[in-house]
Amino acid sequence: MVRVTASGGITIDGTARIDVRRSSAILSIVNEGVVGNSGGIVIDTTTLSLTNGGLISANTFGEGNAGTVQITASEGITLDGETRDGQPSAILSLVDDDAVGNSRGIVIDTSTLSLTKGGLISASTLGEGDAGAVQITASDSVSISGTVFDEDLNREIGGILAFTLTRGEAGDITIDTPQLTISEGAGIEAFTQGEDKAGDITIDTTKLTINGGSISSKTAGSGNTGEVRLNATESIILSSINSENPGLIENTEGEGRIKINASNLNISGQLGIFAETEAIAPAGNLIINPDNNNPNLNIQFGCGSFEVKRLNG
Repeated sequence: MVRVTASGGITIDGTARIDVRRSSAILSIVNEGVVGNSGGIVIDTTTLSLTNGGLISANTFGEGNAGTVQITASEGITLDGETRDGQPSAILSLVDDDAVGNSRGIVIDTSTLSLTKGGLISASTLGEGDAGAVQITASDSVSISGTVFDEDLNREIGGILAFTLTRGEAGDITIDTPQLTISEGAGIEAFTQGEDKAGDITIDTTKLTINGGSISSKTAGSGNTGEVRLNATESIILSSINSENPGLIENTEGEGRIKINASNLNISGQLGIFAETEAIAPAGNLIINPDNNNPNLNIQFGCGSFEVKRLNG
C-alpha cells in the first residue's frame, strides 16, 4: 500500500506525463505478467491539487485487483487540465487492457471537489472484471465541468465514472454534498458494454444544477442499467448550453429507473429526463416525488421534456 500524509497540502503537476507508469503521479501498480493485487493508495492532507494531467492511480496490468484509492482532504480537492497529449488530471482505480481483476474503487472525503477541463475520477475495468464503486462526500460542494477526448471510449469524457468495457459489473456512484453542479459536457456516468449490470447512481444534495451536463446509467450490451436516484431537499435545475451540450438525466436500456425526490424541479432548454430503451427490454420507470420535508413539488418547464419510452419494435 502507498500511504501519503501531508499537513501542508499536495500538488501533482503532470506536465511531463508520458503514460500511466511514467508521470508526475502517486501510483500503486501490478505490472504485466505479475499475479497479485495492487495494495491501494491512502492520502490524508489539507489540500490536493492535480494539474496538467497530474495522476493518482491504483492499476493492474497483470492478474489481480486494482486497489482502493482513499483520499481525505479537509480543505479541498481540485483536478484541472491535461497533458500535452490530452491525458486529463485524474484519480483512477483501473484494470487495464488484457488484465484480469476487479477495480476496488475510490473513496473521497473533502470539503470542496472541483473537476475542470476534463478532470476525471474513474473506477473502471478495460479488461475482465468488475468496476469498483465511487463514493464522494464533500461538506461544501462538488463542481464538474469540461471534457477531453478519450481514445479507449472514443468520445469526450469528463467527470465521475464507474464502467466496464468487457465482462463485469460497473460499480455504483454515491455523492453526498450540499451543492452539486455539472456543466460544459461533463457528467456522472455508470455504464457497461458487456453482459452485466451498470451501476446505480445515488446523489444526496440540497441543490443540483445541470447546465449542459448529464447524469446517466447506461449499457451498450445485454445487461441492465442501474437505478438513478436524485434526492434534493431544495431544488434540481436542468438547463442546456446548446444542442450538443443538453442537460440530461437518463437511464437507457434494460428497465432503467430514475427516481427523483425534490422540492423544486426547473427544466429549460434543449434537454430532458429519459428512461428509455432501444432494445428488447422494456423502458424503465420515471418516479418524481416531493421531498420528505416539503409536501408540495413545484415543477417549471421551459422547453424541456420528460420521456418514458421504448424505441424500435
